[in-house]
Amino acid sequence: ESFLYDKRVANFLKERRGAQTYEDFASRIGLSKSVLFRIENLQQSLTLAKLDALCKRLRTNPEALFLDKRAK
Repeated sequence: ESFLYDKRVANFLKERRGAQTYEDFASRIGLSKSVLFRIENLQQSLTLAKLDALCKRLRTNPEALFLDKRAK
């Protein structure tokens, strides 16, 4: 269950980052590039509070992440 959550978050961030560098995207969303890298590579998890803050910066909501079938 936790792995599925982490994987969806990782895929969501990878998709949103697109061709942007880790440094540029991480700066935009308020994370360090090393934290972004670890999240995308399933080496670190986000708390729900951090996920909520991140989604606000990306102008989306956490529910959309878990309802999107492509996030699997």
